[in-house]
Amino acid sequence: MDSHPEFALSSHNAQVVKNGQIIREYCGQNHPEIMDLKYLLAHGSGGPTGSLVIRNSAIKNLPDWFSKMKACDWTVQTMAARGGQMKYFNDIMGVYRKHDKGASFSAKVNAQKSGNSDFALPSKYTLEMIENLNKYFNYKYDKELKLQSTGWHNLYINEYLKIGDIKMAKLYAVKILKVIFFLSYWRNSWLTPKLFFRLLALFLLPTFILKLIKKHANQSK
Repeated sequence: MDSHPEFALSSHNAQVVKNGQIIREYCGQNHPEIMDLKYLLAHGSGGPTGSLVIRNSAIKNLPDWFSKMKACDWTVQTMAARGGQMKYFNDIMGVYRKHDKGASFSAKVNAQKSGNSDFALPSKYTLEMIENLNKYFNYKYDKELKLQSTGWHNLYINEYLKIGDIKMAKLYAVKILKVIFFLSYWRNSWLTPKLFFRLLALFLLPTFILKLIKKHANQSK
């Protein structure tokens, strides 16, 4: 960092471990080595939170809403990137552990204890961050943040399909397709051809066919 003042923060790759087993690498092989604010806003986290090295000066004067966020690992990267680029090293120098004591699980438990809904909490929290970031940057990066929101809307689709609410799943499918079509974003980190056709199927197929597909899927489990 001392030798490269153009960088405000850095990250590195890590192994993702669940139940003592390595299930994947945190970042794919095509992960960019240098990212700017626009990239982070559009595509999300530039690396595992435990790998971050951030200049102290880059995260001074944080907005008031920052300390009130339920989750801010991605947001702190965007705040730091206001003052410079992010450098990524593909070397695996850490471990990201998924377990029942993690932040996501604890958030669901706390929501249940307080009588609040724990439905799609990761998406809910991140979409709140996206809204705050959009206001903070005076909608300068609205296009990038709309692209970021599509991945979290897709998680809403998954949750609604689990409870058989086809109508709401369709609603979020339309939200994603509007962003993809009108912003001409045909490629991003999560939208594979299979997922794209799944979205089209939700939007185009009659509801009764979708319910039959869901019923068949549940019976085959």
